[in-house]
Parts: sequence; C-alpha cells; structure tokens
Amino acid sequence: MFQPAQKSPIKSGIWDNSFKKIGNKSLGFNFLGSPFGSDEFDLFLIPIGKLLKYQDVFTGFVFYVPTEYQYNSLGFKNIIAHGFDEEIIKRATIIDDNSMDLDLNLKYVKEKVNKFKKQEITVITKPYQKYASVINLLLGTTLLSFGLTLGLICFLTKKNISKA
Repeated sequence: MFQPAQKSPIKSGIWDNSFKKIGNKSLGFNFLGSPFGSDEFDLFLIPIGKLLKYQDVFTGFVFYVPTEYQYNSLGFKNIIAHGFDEEIIKRATIIDDNSMDLDLNLKYVKEKVNKFKKQEITVITKPYQKYASVINLLLGTTLLSFGLTLGLICFLTKKNISKA
C-alpha cells in the first residue's frame, strides 16, 4: 500500500539492455533456471540484499515493450466492439427490464453502454517514468519515517506518563 510501483529500469537497466540486444522481441519465460530469476529482488523500498531472488517472488516474466514505451492510462478505448452495443441492449431486454441486478437492468445497461461509447482515454506518460519513481519513493519514505517517528514519540511519552 505504501510502496510505489517501480517505474524505473529493473536492475539499473541491465534487463532492458539484455532485451535490446535481442531486438526487443516480445517474450515470456520462467524465472526458475534463467539468469534473470537468480538476480537479487530489488522491488522493495528497503534493500533486502541477498535474501530474495526474483524466482523466489515470481514464477516468470513477460517482456512486451521497452520501459521507455510503457505508459499509464485511464479508461479503455473500444471496450465495446463496434456494433455490439445493440446486442448488449437486446440481451438485457430479454433477461429483465426491471431486474434488481444492475448488470441486467435495461435502463442501467443502456446508461453504461452510452458511457463506454463516449469514454475518453487519458494517457499519462513521463520520460522513462524515473522522475515519478523518485518522487514516489521519496514521498513514501518520508511519510513512513514521519509515521514511525510520531509513533515512537507517542510510545515514549505514554511510557513516561504512566511511570509518573
């Protein structure tokens, strides 16, 4: 919950360079038995050293595109295929016009279909996303440190009050 998603290169870009050398082909593989699986796991805010390897945490990896082409987006374009909106409404009509289940209620289905047809896509891109990672990392660490410090102060104050 407090840990930001890693948006910077894995293993300081070593993995990206490996995929680049083979032409950035989309591929997937199991970690067990691969050199990537034996790499030290570096996704946590706090370095855990040699405690965990990637193969201890995940079973495999899928490489789709290089990190610099990855982006975050809100919404889905064409979530309802062209022309299928009429079919969805027809099916909702057959099931029940006044159903308590909103996914089957005709009025609600029509509203939802219209909303999805008009839905805008928001694409959030940042160059290599590393600045967002640094900000998230610093903010997360600062908030965590503040909470721990405040908890320690409260604990020590309560302990001294109870002795008096």
